[in-house]
Amino acid sequence: MSKAFTLIELLVVIAVIAILVGMAIVFYHQYLPKAIRTSLLSDIRNCLNQIAISKQEDSSFSTAEIVANCSKSKYTQTLILESETPIKLTATSVSGDVSCSYNETSGAVSCSEI
Repeated sequence: MSKAFTLIELLVVIAVIAILVGMAIVFYHQYLPKAIRTSLLSDIRNCLNQIAISKQEDSSFSTAEIVANCSKSKYTQTLILESETPIKLTATSVSGDVSCSYNETSGAVSCSEI
């Protein structure tokens, strides 16, 4: 008796693997927009922390200079200071389909799909 796999057994294994890969791709595409949104929110919060630290240290840098030097994740294309008083920041994703904004007046950070 042979100890090798039959052709049918190999085809069944390949079919099962293909189904699992298909499911993984679907789940990946569901979670990617959430990951992008979270990344934008994180970049805004990190930049706000840098602004707060510089104000406490009485640094000579303006808010615009601090925002220009804020670090960005791979999903963030732009981080723009729209207003210094009150502070309004907007981050846009690389794909351009998600934008998140912070408004100091309300203290809220909100995201929207473009």
